[in-house]
Parts: sequence; structure tokens; C-alpha cells
Amino acid sequence: MDRLEKEIAYLTRLVSFVHSPSSIPPAQGLMRGVQLIMVEKLKELVSLFDAHGVEYWLDFGSLLGAVRHGGFVPWDEDLDIAIRLQDRPKVINLLQKEGIEYYTHGSANGLLSVVLFKTSSYVVHIDIMAYALVENISDADVDQANELMVNLNRKYACYSEEYHEEAMAGLASLQKKSGGNRSLYVRCVDSCLLYPTYTVPQEVLFPLASMPFEGTSFKIPHCYEEYLTALYKDYMQWPPVLHTNYIINQLSEKERLQLIGTMKQQLHDAPSSCLRK
Repeated sequence: MDRLEKEIAYLTRLVSFVHSPSSIPPAQGLMRGVQLIMVEKLKELVSLFDAHGVEYWLDFGSLLGAVRHGGFVPWDEDLDIAIRLQDRPKVINLLQKEGIEYYTHGSANGLLSVVLFKTSSYVVHIDIMAYALVENISDADVDQANELMVNLNRKYACYSEEYHEEAMAGLASLQKKSGGNRSLYVRCVDSCLLYPTYTVPQEVLFPLASMPFEGTSFKIPHCYEEYLTALYKDYMQWPPVLHTNYIINQLSEKERLQLIGTMKQQLHDAPSSCLRK
């Protein structure tokens, strides 16, 4: 570890004793402009969902941001929401009908990403993860469902149709037993990602609650504290490793100007202070 890395590590530890992450001010400049426009686009998207009976909730970093910061985690560059797997065909149909650009990761059944705007090398997007429902299973089967997903995410280096088929077949096998009173939702049937847990008890998720995110109320899991603790442990404190994306800061001057131009076209009334380079 060189001197600069040691100094950064020291400052990170020092800050953790002085301030909690919730005290960090919002992002500034272009990053903040991108975040605020993402919120406007999210409002349009969930309004479409609400009108057609699609239940959604803020997930992962976006849920963490709502609870800990009242909006975006300052360094977050995308939005994460989730839906029930059974609603995914409806969502895709709505996106196509409304002419909303999206793409899937790995295969047609992969994670959905709605494209908000993009440059030649950077895409501002909203990720939509689908959760599969498994009903009337035993406590042992809950453990097996989580073990299934852990093993699959270790087996496959990245998401593929084979991964999806194996996940769905394994969950269907558990569903056939129907020998208990537990119901749960399983994440990552559409993506290959390592998480501490892949199962969410139905009563933790539903009925959905609401919470402000950047001044607008969005849906969140019913027991959001339990939900976040399962993902991040002590989520109100600094994480052991700071995952700061800041892809925006790596854009060339040409790409930054292209991004600003796209933002101005899509949201004419965006505050000029948010569109600074």
C-alpha cells in the first residue's frame, strides 16, 4: 500500500468516528443533475405501474438511500427498484407499448434495465429486478431455497439462460412440496449476483409501505429495517468497503457535453445549476 492509499484509508477511518453516512451532503454538479432527472423519470415509470396494477418497491442502494439519506446515496449513479416476477411480462408489455427503451442482461429473462439517456459509453438507467414467489413451504425449504441461490451464484460466473432455468426448476421443485405455512420471495432469478441472502419472507415485503425519496413518496418493503439488515447488516454505519462508482467522473469532456445536451433535451426545466460540467 503506497502513501496515498494509506492516507485515504486513515481519513476513511477518521470520518467514521466523526460523522455517520447520513450526514454526508448530496452530490453536486453533473452527478446531482443526473440523479434529479432519474427521479423525474422514476416518477413517470411508477405512475405507469400504478395505473396498471404493478406493485414495485425501492431496492438495494435506492432503498438504502431513502432510509439513510432521504434520497440518493451521494455516490449512487443508478436507481434500483423491484417487482414480482409474475408482473414482469406486463412490465415489458407496458415498456414496449409506451416506447420506453430497455434492455435485458444476459438473456431475454435477464435483469431489466430501463434506459433514461446515454452517451457513447455511458447509460443512465433504472434496474428492475424481479422476485419469484414460493408459497406454502416449510422452514427447511426456506433454507433450501437460499442454499439453491447461493450455489447457483457460485457456480455461474455470470447470468445466462442456463442459470435462469436451473433457478426456476429448483424453486418449482420446492413449491411442489407445499408442506408448510411459509411464503417468501426470491431475488436474483434474473441476475447472477452475490448477496448475503436471496430470500425475503412475504410478511417482510408486503404490504408495501411508503417513504420519501428526494421529496417524492415511493413504495418500500413493509419491514424495511429487517430487509436492509439482511442485505447490509448495520446499514446506518459506514460499510467496510466504500463502493463509489463515479463513472461520470471518468467521462471524457466530449461525453460530458453530450450527456448534458441529452439531459437538457429530455428535461427542459432542469435547474441550470444541476447541469454544470
